[in-house]
Amino acid sequence: MAYVRVDSAVKYFAREAGDDMLVLGKVSFDAKENGMTCLLGPSGCGKSTLLNVISGLEALDQGRVEIVSDKATALMCRALVMSSRIPGSSTGSEWKAT
Repeated sequence: MAYVRVDSAVKYFAREAGDDMLVLGKVSFDAKENGMTCLLGPSGCGKSTLLNVISGLEALDQGRVEIVSDKATALMCRALVMSSRIPGSSTGSEWKAT
């Protein structure tokens, strides 16, 4: 069995004015193996940010992302995420593969 679980994902981006803009507000869902999950919404609602969080390119301010799979698939996913990160950057995201 394999799935991606997003639990209470919260993400803010800083604005030039100094205040924070809420991009993801306690988003939760499970994407199950052999299922289809679709992210729909208007431009600027956080779809790409959520995908960046799942892939490990962005850090959450609160919440967590869990990728559960068989060992070989989980290791491949982790290798892809690690190789896609910008050198010298640190997302600080909690990333768990079991």
